[in-house]
Amino acid sequence: MSPTAWSWRPCLPPGRVGGAVIWGRETALGVLRRLCASPEAGKPLRICLLPTGVVLVGESAALPWVEDIAYVTQSPEAPNLWLPVHQQPDVPLDLLARALSQRHPRQPVLLWPDPTWVVPLDRSYPLSPELLPSIEQVWHHETR
Repeated sequence: MSPTAWSWRPCLPPGRVGGAVIWGRETALGVLRRLCASPEAGKPLRICLLPTGVVLVGESAALPWVEDIAYVTQSPEAPNLWLPVHQQPDVPLDLLARALSQRHPRQPVLLWPDPTWVVPLDRSYPLSPELLPSIEQVWHHETR
């Protein structure tokens, strides 16, 4: 299935929220610092680092609910495929997931429409205050 063989359409009703995408390093660090400092910090969230932000995966009650964050859902038809809660491809999701797994062996993946990203979610880490300096260090070295 070629990337041009399908397009995105609204997903109605929206999927069940299971994660959040935070674009922008400074925005992501600010949200992560608030999450780690909050009394709710005991709720388990997993984090995947992106070059320009983060993906958080966990129960919707543990996710940050603020402006400028996009929310994602695990596809019921293809559990290794994560999508934005309000959009989905206009092709059968199980077939798309199978095609993606042939090109992207690391599973599960988040398929993002704009900018177009296929983000492997297999290397996630538990979010903790101890992890924040490592994230800052990785991003600091990448900007050099």
